[in-house]
Amino acid sequence: MLSFFPLRVVAFFLTAGRFDGKIYSIMGGLCCPIQKQYSRISEKTMWIADKWQDFELIDCSKGEKLERWGKYYLVRRDPQAIWETPRRSAHWNDRNGRYRRSESGGGSWEKGNLPQQWKIRYGELTFQVRPMNFKHTGLFPEQATNWDWAAEQIRGAGRKISVLNLFAYTGAATCACAKAGASVCHVDAAKGMVSWGKENA
Repeated sequence: MLSFFPLRVVAFFLTAGRFDGKIYSIMGGLCCPIQKQYSRISEKTMWIADKWQDFELIDCSKGEKLERWGKYYLVRRDPQAIWETPRRSAHWNDRNGRYRRSESGGGSWEKGNLPQQWKIRYGELTFQVRPMNFKHTGLFPEQATNWDWAAEQIRGAGRKISVLNLFAYTGAATCACAKAGASVCHVDAAKGMVSWGKENA
């Protein structure tokens, strides 16, 4: 079951990497009760999102990153790409869209032949992608490891699980948990994000 609510809420955060056997939290907002005991996750643990068919980080350099979203190539600002390595991929220039920051604040997309929206897949999940203000696309691909982890806990619980996803954005985690068999309540303050979440569901 999926429930969508455009409400303003106050949420709590658990200490990252610690699980008390009653509640777990990912992305600071997705919470559900579990019975299994979990030891502290090792700081050396690395989770890899290996089910992407339609997303690829190709390169990053000089404050920008080059990504493939389905069949479209986007260049977006990333202040963490501080190195100045050569940009060897032809898609740096042969791109479908680029987000440029403005000196006065904010920014805008140079869209070229980029559509208003399109679909991309991760495993069994399908999401709507749209270039938005402040360089966003409606999805954070690096969070896929969290979707996988939550789905694994839900499938292995051996009972019905209810999930409350706070600050749920466009519902990627909501969809992953529902696909794994959980009953999910999706909450976000922005009505537009709630509607987008319904599209993804």
